Amino acid sequence: MRTLIVGQGLAGSALAWACHWQGDQVCLIGSPGRPAASQVAAGLVMPVSGQKFTTPDRWQERLTQAQRFYERAAQELKTDRLFSEIKILRRFQGDAERRWFLHQRYESVRDAVQLQYEPDGRETGFVMSAWKLNVAAYLEQTRQFFQNRGQFLAADLEIAADVVPGPDGVSVPRFGLSGDRLYLCLGASGCVQANPWYSGVPDHPLRGEVLEVVVNDLRDSSACVSGWAGVVDQHWLVPVEGTGDRFLVGATYDRERVNLGYEGWDGTTEAGLRELRASAERLLLMGGWAGGVQAVASHRAGVRAGTRRRQVLAEHHRIYKRIGILNGLGSHGTLAAPAAAVDLLQRFAADRVTGMSTEQSGRRRSDLTEKAQTIVRRAVKAGDWLLDATAGNGQDTLFLAKTFAAERVLAVDVQPAAIEKTAALLAQHGITGVGLVRADHATELERLVRPEGLGRAGQFGAVMFNLGYLPGGNHSLVTRADTTVRAISSARLLLREGGVMTVLCYRGHAGGMEEYAAVLLDSQQQQQCQVDVIETGTGNATAPVLFVYRKRSTVGG
Repeated sequence: MRTLIVGQGLAGSALAWACHWQGDQVCLIGSPGRPAASQVAAGLVMPVSGQKFTTPDRWQERLTQAQRFYERAAQELKTDRLFSEIKILRRFQGDAERRWFLHQRYESVRDAVQLQYEPDGRETGFVMSAWKLNVAAYLEQTRQFFQNRGQFLAADLEIAADVVPGPDGVSVPRFGLSGDRLYLCLGASGCVQANPWYSGVPDHPLRGEVLEVVVNDLRDSSACVSGWAGVVDQHWLVPVEGTGDRFLVGATYDRERVNLGYEGWDGTTEAGLRELRASAERLLLMGGWAGGVQAVASHRAGVRAGTRRRQVLAEHHRIYKRIGILNGLGSHGTLAAPAAAVDLLQRFAADRVTGMSTEQSGRRRSDLTEKAQTIVRRAVKAGDWLLDATAGNGQDTLFLAKTFAAERVLAVDVQPAAIEKTAALLAQHGITGVGLVRADHATELERLVRPEGLGRAGQFGAVMFNLGYLPGGNHSLVTRADTTVRAISSARLLLREGGVMTVLCYRGHAGGMEEYAAVLLDSQQQQQCQVDVIETGTGNATAPVLFVYRKRSTVGG
C-alpha cells in the first residue's frame, strides 16, 4: 500500500507513523510556510482541563494508546523519551471556581488530583499527573526520519489543482506522485485554499500566541520541593525541554484574525505579548518561582484547527473513497492524534472487507455514542434532572449516573430484560439512587410532562435516546417510529432552556430506516430546538445517525 499524506503537523505525523508501522510505503508532504497549530502547541495532556474541569473522552484508553505510540516513535528515532510524565499545579481562579469544582467535579476526578491548601485550610487548587510531548523534537525528527528514507517532500500543494483521484488510487501529477490513497492533514490551512472534497474544513480555526521566556535564578524555588513542573489557570506555563531556565507560556485565543501570512503578518500582536508576559509573571509566582521573567526569548503564533462541533474529522470521502481526511484535533492534538490515525486506517481496511452485515459495519465504525455523551457532559448544570429514555443495556444510564448526581437520573425501558441489565450494571459499579422505570417511553415521558403526573417540564438538562433493539436481546423487539416521535415530542417539553437531547438512530435493522425518516421529519418541523444531524462519514446509507436537539431560549412554536 502506497499512502500519500499531505500535512506534517501532529495529525499528519501520527498518520505517517501508523502507516509506516503497518508496512505502507509512505510519502509525507509538508509545507513549512503554512500556519500550523504546532507553532503554539504545548504538547500538554491533562486528565482535568478547561473551565469546567472536564476529563477527555476515553481518557485512560487514549492515554495508554498515546504513551505506547510516542514510545514506539522514540524507539524508531533512537532518541530520548518524547512523551514524559510531569506534575502540573492547577490554581483556582477565585472562590466561585473553587466552589464549583469542589461541589460539581471533585468526586468524579478525585483519584487524579491532590488538593492544595492555604495554611487556614482553604483549598487553592490541585496537583495532577500530566504528560508532555516534546512537540518540536517529535515533528522535526519525524520529518528527518521520512526524509532520510526518501519519503518526505517539502512542497505547497494546491489541493484542487494538484490532487487527481482515480478509481484505484490518487495522483499528484505536478510532482510525479501516485498512491493507493491520499490523506489530507492540513490543519487550519485546509480552510484557506480551494478543497473540492472537504470545503471549509476546519470551520472554526483559532489563532493563538505563545511566548518562550527566560526566568531568573530558580535555585531557591519552593516548587522544586513541592514537585510540580508547570502551572495552569486560564493560561499554561510549562518547561522547555533541555533547558533549566526557560518556560513556554500560552496561549491567547482569537477566532477573528486567523489569516496568518496576509501582508507578511506572522500572527503575533503587542496585546498578546503583554497578556502572556503578565501571565508568565503570575504563573511563575503561583508555582513558587519568585525570580520572575528575565527576558522574552521568542514570540510566535499559530492557528489551531478547531471545529464548531468540537469533533475530530477522521473519515474517507463518500464518493472518492481513496481520499481521506484527519483534521479538527483542536486543543487535544497530542492525545487525539494517535488514536484517530489508527482508527482511520482500521476503517479503511474494514471498508475493504466483505461479509460483514451493514448494521454490524455501521455499529462498529460509529463513535456517535461517545459524541452524544460529550455533548451531554458539556450541557448539564448542577440541579438538572437527567433521563435515559431507552435504557437498553444501561450504558447511557451508567454514564449519566457516574458523571452527575445519580439520584437525579431516570431510566426508562419497556423490556424487563433491559431494566434488569441496567440495574445489574449500576450495582456492579456501586451506584444507587437511579430511578428505573419499566414502561413504554412515549407513555412515561408524557406522564413526566403532565402537571397531574410528575410535572417535570423544563427541569431536565439532558435526555438521551438510543434507538433500535436491545443489544444481545430479541432483535424483533425494537423501538417504533410512532412511539419514538411521541417520546421525543415530550422530551422537548422536559428540557430546560439550553438543555440537550441526543437521539441515536440505527438504520440497518427492520423498521430502522422508517424510524430515522420519522425522526428527521419531526426535527425539521418542530420549532422548540435547534437540531444538528451528525453522521459517521462512512458513506454507508444504513450507518447510524445522531440527532442533537438544543432547547432554544425562546420558543417560536
